[in-house]
Amino acid sequence: LDRFLVGPDVDADGCSDIFVATMCMQDGRNALYVDALSGKDGHSLWWSNAPLGPTRFLLDADGNLNLRSD
Repeated sequence: LDRFLVGPDVDADGCSDIFVATMCMQDGRNALYVDALSGKDGHSLWWSNAPLGPTRFLLDADGNLNLRSD
């Protein structure tokens, strides 16, 4: 599951930057990775990851996928 967001210009190059959140399995556990990419040329500005507890996938009334981590 990936989410993309146009955010502020964190590297001050005059272009809004892109933030990507990805949930995946790491060492048998759910993990969240966040990457910040240059909006100008796409190079990586920074990244971070964190383990998550058990995650449930839920659909809301409109059929949108929501994540719930306990």
